[in-house]
Amino acid sequence: MRFVIYGDERRIGLLENATVIDVAEATKSYLGGKINASQAEIAAALARTTSLAGFIEGGRRTLDLTRAAGDYARAEGLLQKASDLKLRAPWPGRRIACIGANFAEHIAHFMQNSGKPASLEDVYKGMRADGRPKGFWKIGHEVCGPNDDIVYPGRATRLDYEGEAAIVIGRKGVDIKSRELKDYVWGVVLCNDWSVRDMEAGMNVPLPNPLSFNLMKNFDCSASVGPYIAVEECAPEAIDVIVTVNGAERQRFNTGSMVYTWGETLEYLSADLTLVPGDLIFSGTGKGTVADSCRYTAEGGFDSAGFLQPGDVVEVSSPQLGSLRNRIVAKRRK
Repeated sequence: MRFVIYGDERRIGLLENATVIDVAEATKSYLGGKINASQAEIAAALARTTSLAGFIEGGRRTLDLTRAAGDYARAEGLLQKASDLKLRAPWPGRRIACIGANFAEHIAHFMQNSGKPASLEDVYKGMRADGRPKGFWKIGHEVCGPNDDIVYPGRATRLDYEGEAAIVIGRKGVDIKSRELKDYVWGVVLCNDWSVRDMEAGMNVPLPNPLSFNLMKNFDCSASVGPYIAVEECAPEAIDVIVTVNGAERQRFNTGSMVYTWGETLEYLSADLTLVPGDLIFSGTGKGTVADSCRYTAEGGFDSAGFLQPGDVVEVSSPQLGSLRNRIVAKRRK
């Protein structure tokens, strides 16, 4: 099943080809037609469709009911054209954890362009040396969705893309073991971890500083997610991700090449920290970002050529997860 969020009311929709079924309306109609359905049962089911986080928390029971309601809606012709709807970010409003430096080719490319080339095998071994994933949190109040504009940060001169996939946590849990991954993943979705590279190049806060607030990763429009969450359709360990800028391919990789697996990351993050339904974990990105593809200047910063500019269109796509397209726009000055 594929779930979208659409409209000003952020309604949950079941996406099938070019049509969308309103989950709340389908559930109401389906249960209303059942002779043995009580008002309490209907009210409880509808309550779980008012937010994506609550819908996810409903677990297997909610998915089974949605599948039955979807069959009823198709039979009754309760369908909407997807092209008539404004799709929003299918973001449950929970926390976003991002694995950093999680693809060896991405880091090897960095090293080559900084004059410190190393074999892919050595890079991989170095990244696995301490046995734990690294990363950061995204804390934005809003997340951008498909076809939303990405506002160029006023403090940036080097804006970069990072096409990724993300898992959506479906169960509350703490001290989760890596082998339990399948019990905790509700779905998979495409995402873009937009990054300000000025700071990463040392122009403001040096990258190694642990007290940087991660401002290079946190600003308005610093994450986009969509177009839908795929549930029970594809394995998160085998997602193809392709990124184009203005139609030209920049990235192509598969989550099977992650240095730290989803399971390892889930175990690491959940140690003494309870994860809840709707939390997202971004995979990290593969080779082909502007930062890992451009050369370093004598001053130790990035060559500015190739970084995003207002008007550029970035598309993250996958055969399994659709297409997430965003356009860069200039920030309006006050």
